[in-house]
Amino acid sequence: MYNKEEIVNIGKQAYDKVDSVANLAKKYGVAVASIYNWKRLYAQKQGLVKLHEETNYETMNEAQLKLELMKKDIEIARLKKRLRGERGWGKEGIRYYTRLEYQIVAELSYKYEVKKLCRAMNVSRSGFYIWQERVNRPSEKVLQRARDIQLFRKYHSRHQSHGYRWLNHKIRLDLGIFMSDQYAHKCCKIAGIKSKARHNRYKRPGNEGKTYPNLILSNMNINRPLEVIVSDMTAMYIKGKYHELTLYMDLYNNELIGHSLSDKRGDPNTYHDGLKQVLNKKEEQRNLDMILHSDQGSVYSSKSYNELLPNYNIKRTMSRAGTPTDNGAMEAINGWLKEELFLDFKINEADNIEKAINDYIHYFNYERPACALNYLTPIQYKVKYLLNSNQ
Repeated sequence: MYNKEEIVNIGKQAYDKVDSVANLAKKYGVAVASIYNWKRLYAQKQGLVKLHEETNYETMNEAQLKLELMKKDIEIARLKKRLRGERGWGKEGIRYYTRLEYQIVAELSYKYEVKKLCRAMNVSRSGFYIWQERVNRPSEKVLQRARDIQLFRKYHSRHQSHGYRWLNHKIRLDLGIFMSDQYAHKCCKIAGIKSKARHNRYKRPGNEGKTYPNLILSNMNINRPLEVIVSDMTAMYIKGKYHELTLYMDLYNNELIGHSLSDKRGDPNTYHDGLKQVLNKKEEQRNLDMILHSDQGSVYSSKSYNELLPNYNIKRTMSRAGTPTDNGAMEAINGWLKEELFLDFKINEADNIEKAINDYIHYFNYERPACALNYLTPIQYKVKYLLNSNQ
């Protein structure tokens, strides 16, 4: 970052006390320990201190020996905290470094006077007592933050696939506790909480479907439930056994309105069983237009799958070949579903896999807040629409 000449110049400023060591460290964006090292380097270059001076303990009196012993203990304590000779801690900032220095003073205070320790370590004695008071008698704000951190840890242990923003809104939904996203981020950062979910890469689009055109390529406005339904099959290994899960989702509120599970590879019944659940819901509003979107899979393209749809006023549409992003919402749900099933619901430990899937679908629709729905659940979002439409 700085060449040798610049380092010596900064060390000179510290030696001449042009500014405090803390301010110089902040000004030049380096650690406090670096400023002390550069100050020592400048002093050595100017011949103000002797290099590698051997300490003659035999000529020292009792007070000098105690001082040297204290300095050695301080050095050992710093090494234990990995401060001396390491720059990584500097990323935490000057306040973090000072706090660790205060911890060393507290650890050695049973053996040495605080006044002498602070002088030897170049830290403020009054600052140490203020820090000690805060540690021994934390404010209500600090205690509340500790409670909130524990709350985030509790929720993250159950929802490891999600990060701070989703956890914050889940807590708000369940407990009615309102915290800002910035505060939630701070709590999760202190607790080391991060989403364990993986993310897939974008794939280049292919050709449009031959059987049915893609009607939802443009950013169409969806104004009501059961206007656009998307479907897809996702495969997973549960307890080492292959399973296929076919889902049908209402794009208006991301509600999963149909699903079917099978442990047979390429089983067409999962597609048909899920479709029957959708048609049962459509039966209530048979005259309303509906779009059913899927990929170009063989079952989705088959005659047996599509022959009943015109009777229910349903139009078919398909993604372009090899283009999962055309059905991005459904693909995203597939990804989240797998992450949550394995990380949060521990489906590999479930005795009844089909019941575990049904429980997750209920959780998804009734208990899981979604960012796209302003952190409402799919059912809450639909109820809000129904209430507004009846006014």
